[in-house]
Amino acid sequence: MLEESTERADAVVAKRQPRITHRTLEQFLKTMDTTPEVIDEEGQQTNMVLTPTQQCSETHNTKLPTNASRMVIKPTWYVYGNALNTEKFEDCLYDQSAGGIIVDHFEPLVNEPDLFQLSSGGRRILETPNAGGNSVWSEVLSYEVLHQVFGAELKNTETEIQYVPGSKITDYSVMFDDHHIGVSVVRIINFFDLMGKKYKAVFTPEYAKQLLYKKLFGVLASSEAVIDKWEKQILHIWTTSSSTADIIVQEYWKIPKRLRANTLVYVTHATNSEWLF
Repeated sequence: MLEESTERADAVVAKRQPRITHRTLEQFLKTMDTTPEVIDEEGQQTNMVLTPTQQCSETHNTKLPTNASRMVIKPTWYVYGNALNTEKFEDCLYDQSAGGIIVDHFEPLVNEPDLFQLSSGGRRILETPNAGGNSVWSEVLSYEVLHQVFGAELKNTETEIQYVPGSKITDYSVMFDDHHIGVSVVRIINFFDLMGKKYKAVFTPEYAKQLLYKKLFGVLASSEAVIDKWEKQILHIWTTSSSTADIIVQEYWKIPKRLRANTLVYVTHATNSEWLF
C-alpha cells in the first residue's frame, strides 16, 4: 500500500513539473477531439439583462440566469454587470476543474489614465518594465478590477514570472487568499477607428473562434511551463463593444472542453477608454 501511494504521489509531482508538451496550437489540436459542445435549449437564457446603460444582451447571461444588475463604484472608475457575476467568478476560481465565462462593463470617471487612483499593485505593474508591447494600461486596469472588485493581491509582474525556456508567457499573477492564479490580458483592437467612432472591420464569430483558440492554448501552455505553479488562469479580454462581448460568449461555448479546461474567461466591455486600446 505504501509503495502504491508513493508511486501515485510521484506521478502527481511529475505531472506538475514545468515542461512544454506542445509548442503550437496545431500540435495541441492533433491530440484532442475538436467537436464543438452544443448548448441545448434549456441552457439558453431568454431574459434581457438590465444594466445602467441597458447594453447587455441576453447572450451575456448564457448559463447564468438573472435579470438583476450590480454596480461596483470606485473613486475613478466603476464596473457593472450581472448580479451573479461575483458568485460565478468565485465558483470558477476555486474549482480547478471548471472553466467559465463572465462579462462585465467598465466605465472610467476620469478623462486621462494618469488620473486613475491606483493601488500599490497597480502602480507596481505600471512602473515595472513588461516583456514588450503597448498594453501596460490594459494590464494595470485588469489588475485594479480584479483587486478592487474580486479581492486579488499582486504576486508577480510579467518579467518576474519564470518559465521553462521557450514557453508562452502570462502577464502577471495574483493571490486570492491562499490561491495562486495567473492572469493573461488581451485587447480586442483593429475593429474600430476609436476616435472617429467608425467601424474599420467587422468582428465576426470566426475571428472570435480564432482568438479564443489561440489565447486559451497560450494559457494552457504557460501554465504547464511556469516554474512557480499557479492553480489556474484568468483570461481577461478587454473589448470596445458590447456586441463583440456577445459574440465571444456565443463562440466560447462552442470551444472544445479540453481547450477551455479550467480557465476563467473574464470579458470586460470598456467605454470611453480609447487609451486602453
